[in-house]
Amino acid sequence: MYQGNMNRQRRWMALEPLFMWIWWGLIIFVAYMSLRPLNLDLGVRNGDKVLHLATYAFLALSAPWRFQRRIPLVVLSFLMLLGGLLEVGQGVLPTGRSAEFADAGANAAGACIGVLVRVVMMWKSEKGRSDGNENF
Repeated sequence: MYQGNMNRQRRWMALEPLFMWIWWGLIIFVAYMSLRPLNLDLGVRNGDKVLHLATYAFLALSAPWRFQRRIPLVVLSFLMLLGGLLEVGQGVLPTGRSAEFADAGANAAGACIGVLVRVVMMWKSEKGRSDGNENF
């Protein structure tokens, strides 16, 4: 059973560069969508804030990182900086959009939620492996 886990881990590690490219593609897509002229009415009060939160939570959850202690902090810092800079860009660039502190806060909250969920998932996975639970 141990050899099977090692082979599975090697396969995932071989795909890591692909996942990194996909993640950076998502970052570029979010940056593009954040800075282009857009009039989005979701029909829900503060629906754009929910969209900001969900987008940054997804980016944090989908970030390809290895099980290292500092990586969650790096991902969180990067996404919070990205969200803040894109909001500033909306206010500075002539896109017809405005910068909102609440949007930057929703970006940061989404990144925090995504990183927290990912850390809990990593912790449970490591705990399951250390307990010898192969089905975890």
